[in-house]
Amino acid sequence: MGEFTLARDNPQLSSSGLGASVASFHAGAVAKGVPLTDAAVRDAEVLKFVRGVESSVTRYGNDATRFMAELAADDRRGTPPISAIVVQEELAYLYNRGATSGDPAALDSGTAPNRPFSVIHPREGTLVFDHPFVVLASATQDQRDAAEDFRRFLAEDDQRALFRKAGFRDADAPDRPTSELRDALGVPADSAIRVITPPSPKTLEAMVDAWGATRRHARVLLVLDVSGSMSRPADPDAVSTELAGKSKVSLLPGAVQRALELLSPRDEVGLWTFSTGHREVVPIRELGGNRDALLTAVEQLRTSGETDLYKTVDAAHAAMVDGLDGERINAIVVLSDGANTPADEKGKRAMLERVDVDNSELALPIFTISFGVDADRATMNDIARATDALHYAAVDDPENIDEVFASVFSHF
Repeated sequence: MGEFTLARDNPQLSSSGLGASVASFHAGAVAKGVPLTDAAVRDAEVLKFVRGVESSVTRYGNDATRFMAELAADDRRGTPPISAIVVQEELAYLYNRGATSGDPAALDSGTAPNRPFSVIHPREGTLVFDHPFVVLASATQDQRDAAEDFRRFLAEDDQRALFRKAGFRDADAPDRPTSELRDALGVPADSAIRVITPPSPKTLEAMVDAWGATRRHARVLLVLDVSGSMSRPADPDAVSTELAGKSKVSLLPGAVQRALELLSPRDEVGLWTFSTGHREVVPIRELGGNRDALLTAVEQLRTSGETDLYKTVDAAHAAMVDGLDGERINAIVVLSDGANTPADEKGKRAMLERVDVDNSELALPIFTISFGVDADRATMNDIARATDALHYAAVDDPENIDEVFASVFSHF
């Protein structure tokens, strides 16, 4: 048995993540014997309990369905890198039935996982996600009549059977598992979940605010390509007027600033750049005293030279492993807009072998970002997959580089 590791979504970006935070704070309040209020969320003992749960988290996410797909890929490769994940019961059901993309249309048509999920409902209580049917106040009478017809249609036996087949519980008995859930997840027929009363908006807001103080903090090395090609236009065809005349490197300051806004002052971040060779620009330190230096450095990036991708990834991995902090989420983020120069297939294989988690006792994810149409997406994807991380692409629409950076940093 190895160390227990947990994965969950970010409550600032995901309903799954918010549900996970509600469950953790509710369990902490139950342990202390107090109701779940905004006062309980600020209680020192409750915060200590939640911090203990968060200390086992190795990765945060912003899209539970994508998380499922990645876990399925890990399952096909070998043992997934996490012990447990907090998700909706419906997604666990779809996963076990082979619909690892989260699409009910793929039920039983995909490959069933080698290691199906075993489901645990916390004894302290489970939050039930409602999917309400709402008619807007602005609806006309004709629209209201049509909405009522549709509501009655959804409540008919045939449609309710389709909801159950997709992994949802029946509205008449939300605390009891359906036969579909019993078969796919092994939930006992006589089991009944204890339903958590949804917290007030004020308490939910307090939880999201408190999460920054309870979550596991990060130690991240950002590695940016500053080869000569980064000075080329981000949108060569000038499809977007916003991008007309702008270089790829000129879009990085705004993207990095948005990414850093997702982190807390206690998270540690450093910056390397690479072209022909690599260099440390800003050492890894807590963001509270490092933010201005990072933003200034990215504003002042200068481009030249070739793309020394393989040696840079190798060196960054070695440096991070050497300074690994077991109390934090350790990760590398690499952005590149081109292929390694000169081509070096032997060097690529050696680099991938050294960073591969299967060849090391230390898991160090390297998240990769392909930027621009000339990026070596295949290699960047290989690097991410070898390290149990994710590959992102800002290729067809370089203007979304801000969103890409935000998605990557949401994992920390």
